[in-house]
Amino acid sequence: MADIEKIVEQLAFGVEGRAAGASLGLYLSPEVIYLAESHVEKGGKYVVDHLVRIPIPADTKNPAGTATMSTDFIGDPLKVAGAIRQAMSQMRWNSKRVRVTLSHHLGLMRYFVMPDMERRYLRTAVPLEAKKYIPIPFDVLAHDFQAVPLPPDAPGKPRIGVLIAVTQKKNLANIQGLLDHLGLKLDGLEVAPCSVLRLWQAIDPPKGPEPFAHVHIDGGNVRVAVFDKGFPIFFREVFLGSDAAVSDQRKIDLSGCLSFVQKQLGVAGLARVRVSGTTPALEELRAAFAAEAGIEAVIQDTPKLLSVKSGDWGGYAALGASALSLVPTPVTLDLAAADRATAEERMAARDVLLLGGAAALFLAGAGLLKTATYNYRARELKQYRVDADVSAAFAGLGPLDIDSRLSDMQSQLNSLGAVTGGAARPKLSALIKDVIECMPEKVWLDRISVANSLAGGEARPPVSFSLKGRVQDKDVTDEQTLAFAFKENLLKHPVLGKMFDVQISLQKGAETDMSAQSGMDPAALAARLEERTVFTLVLRGKR
Repeated sequence: MADIEKIVEQLAFGVEGRAAGASLGLYLSPEVIYLAESHVEKGGKYVVDHLVRIPIPADTKNPAGTATMSTDFIGDPLKVAGAIRQAMSQMRWNSKRVRVTLSHHLGLMRYFVMPDMERRYLRTAVPLEAKKYIPIPFDVLAHDFQAVPLPPDAPGKPRIGVLIAVTQKKNLANIQGLLDHLGLKLDGLEVAPCSVLRLWQAIDPPKGPEPFAHVHIDGGNVRVAVFDKGFPIFFREVFLGSDAAVSDQRKIDLSGCLSFVQKQLGVAGLARVRVSGTTPALEELRAAFAAEAGIEAVIQDTPKLLSVKSGDWGGYAALGASALSLVPTPVTLDLAAADRATAEERMAARDVLLLGGAAALFLAGAGLLKTATYNYRARELKQYRVDADVSAAFAGLGPLDIDSRLSDMQSQLNSLGAVTGGAARPKLSALIKDVIECMPEKVWLDRISVANSLAGGEARPPVSFSLKGRVQDKDVTDEQTLAFAFKENLLKHPVLGKMFDVQISLQKGAETDMSAQSGMDPAALAARLEERTVFTLVLRGKR
């Protein structure tokens, strides 16, 4: 499915998807730079190929550049590129693509919970909500976020967790300039906690789905992180100035960190605490953290798992960045993908492409059907034999003469059809039969006149009928009602009503007083009653 999404994005938006294969990892910090390369063996073991620590040149260091979200450190990419190029020239690297990961000096990561909403509104709502946690104007920041579905809260309202990373917009141009000087291609930009999490998932994946905490100590620099379902949901850095000791437990405040995660983020069921680092008091701190948090605490020997002599946070971040294509991870943040299409845009583009593909298949199928039909009919036509008389009649004639000859033959055929009764001429016997069936009881016809021209073509006038008849019933009113019922039956008939306009005229005779005529001859009386109501129906054919 992910491959299909990449193809859709490339076809619809012209966006070049991330190429397959490994990349280098570059950790940038005003204090130190790390460049790493790694791979995964067939058995699934993560192997470090290169991990180079690059000191920052003295003339590049700037006290103001070590502040959080600073842009001074890489403000002059050429100087930083010189130090990196010197280190790269001492060994062979297998890729020209590099994923950059940023220290806290250059990038920030936050995680917060907010009400769920339609995805099309998140692009506007997330930065507004993030301002509560990132006190920097967003108009100077480049950001990327990822929404994670969460179970409903206690009242049952749907929620989402949002992981967002930010950096100064100036840093994007400076980093791109740095890589251009080195002849490298940017493969993505992220923050160090996401990179380190990827590394830990590669060398020491969690035993179960439960969330866990990790405390990493590099001398006096302490990082506290909480991970849930593959996402870093909490990250805090404490700088003690000297090697961390048990006496610094209150400054680290692990219990406060876990309490914040449980109360503010709604995460429960923390399974364990991992402790890693280089401080001499690592075991004492592990025991103190276990007692403080009330859960199991274990030491993770990261250098041993990586088969390296030693390491620190920056080196682990560089290695994690280089493992992007090697280790599956749900985190997809990329600060360099400012123009990346949204999920809604990709879905719309996918639907359009699918509809276009379906239309293309339909048209192709229709074309194939037409071709097959043509070939079949051509084969049928070749099977007909041409009579010698027909060949002789058309011999020596050009196309125009043949068309003229055929037109004359068609005219003759039309004239003959007008005389013999073509398909367009109605059958009079069937029409008369329909008229008789529409006639009510006590109604009879004296005369039927039919006008049906023998002329052919469109000029032929339509057929028409004239029906003259009589009605006999109890009185004149009933007789007239029967006559009009006859007309209505004709209009309602499915054939006659469509073919004819029907008009009726009545001729009422003298009233016959039955009491006065009681002595009249029966034959004369019957004849007089028959003459009492006479009607004429005219059926004119419609064109």
